[in-house]
Amino acid sequence: MKEKRWLVWITLGGLALRLGMWFYYRSHTMGLATASLPDDALYYFTIARNVAHGYGISFDAVHPTNGMHPLWLFVITPIFWIGFTKWGAIYAVLLLQSLLDACVVWLIGSTVYDLLPEAKESNRATAAGVSALLYAGSALAIVRSINGLETTLTALLIVVWLRAYLRFDRGVLS
Repeated sequence: MKEKRWLVWITLGGLALRLGMWFYYRSHTMGLATASLPDDALYYFTIARNVAHGYGISFDAVHPTNGMHPLWLFVITPIFWIGFTKWGAIYAVLLLQSLLDACVVWLIGSTVYDLLPEAKESNRATAAGVSALLYAGSALAIVRSINGLETTLTALLIVVWLRAYLRFDRGVLS
């Protein structure tokens, strides 16, 4: 862990940027609802709330629906079951997305670092640090990472899959 201390700071910086956006949204609910959240996110939230309250996978609590990503729905439904207010649950989902995206920052830097075992330590750290910083500081990644959709979960799963592929199929990662 000592060799990747710089990655901890980059990850915390990326999390701080995402939490800053979260706090902004927390204090500007109308801006969040009208300008930032895609309408599909509001569909997810409604379906998750209905599942949590026992109505099944339904948008209107009467008719079954499809067209959503079941894994993301499965991840966010317990948040709506806890008993938060409608907006409290939405803020909790966005907070969860911020935390998941911080994991993506860590995994990107760690993966690049681990891909370069033969390189000089300074080159490994530089390549991994730049990779993690590019993602952590990307305005597009920050906005997309807390949009209520499955975007962050997908990014996390892609990086985890890449690490698994490199480790087990290629034998590259230790």
